Amino acid sequence: METAEKSVSTHFLLIAATLVAVAALAGFALGQYMFKTVPHGFSIALSPQPLVEEMALAGSSAQASFDPASGRMLVEVVLPPGKLLPANSFMEGFLVEESRDPFYELSTGRLTSVGRGGRYIGFFLSENSLFEYDAIKVTLEEDSDPRPDRVLFRGAIK
Repeated sequence: METAEKSVSTHFLLIAATLVAVAALAGFALGQYMFKTVPHGFSIALSPQPLVEEMALAGSSAQASFDPASGRMLVEVVLPPGKLLPANSFMEGFLVEESRDPFYELSTGRLTSVGRGGRYIGFFLSENSLFEYDAIKVTLEEDSDPRPDRVLFRGAIK
């Protein structure tokens, strides 16, 4: 009986490991596909803000692919190995129109964890062009308030 249980347990572990590998590969492929769906855009490096250091997330990186004509934007954040966001928090992307007084911020939605490697992506598609926006930022959110909370990363759209 013990041998049968060990066999079932081994099969279960193999299936679980396969599913994890497939999910990680699918997340990578999805990210690659989404970057290709911004064909006429350009890349923007998003600079870490002081909050990244305060949260012991040094070594994190963020970038965006942005095509204002088609209304497409993809944001990717990669946390260092072993680093996690605080419990009950999430990252949210924003397009910022700083030239407006008062400035305007458009939420592009939550970033989604992809796989198990601290990689997060957010894809935004608008029916309208996005030429009026000057900056992209990623915030740390801890509530359902639609206004942006604390800024983790920021980059100017040139």
